Amino acid sequence: MEKIRVMFIFEMIGRPEKHIKEVMEKLLITLSEEKNIEVIEKKTHKPKKIEKEELQGELFSCFSEVELETESLSDLLRIVFAYMPSHVEVICPDELILKNFEVTDVLSEIVRRLHQYDAIAKKLSMDKMILENQLKNKVPPVQTSQPEVETKKSRKKKKRI
Repeated sequence: MEKIRVMFIFEMIGRPEKHIKEVMEKLLITLSEEKNIEVIEKKTHKPKKIEKEELQGELFSCFSEVELETESLSDLLRIVFAYMPSHVEVICPDELILKNFEVTDVLSEIVRRLHQYDAIAKKLSMDKMILENQLKNKVPPVQTSQPEVETKKSRKKKKRI
């Protein structure tokens, strides 16, 4: 099979500026050490301050463009799941011819990941329900004042006072 060449974009948001730059550099070093992956070119853009009123504090964003090659679709999928780029573009080849076992590998990996995420979501949902029940049992319910509805009896009481 012909090598697969792709362009990834990795984005980070955080603070301080120096920290996200260091984390991005570590990510790129780790990526370049992956087996069956060859980083062809990489460019990291300088962090910029995010200018949005709804974001409190100083947040910075940083992104890197990385071009790499891999031998198989399975390796590409592994990298995509492991590093979660914000953008993936297959540069070449123009056409991918896959064998049955390669499609099986790719689909099995996707299904395995989906099951992992489903298990995590179910556990978080269960943990939330347990915490809500614990709070209900330990904290007395909050009394909310409701507006009085005027009835004949309440009008008679007011007249007597």
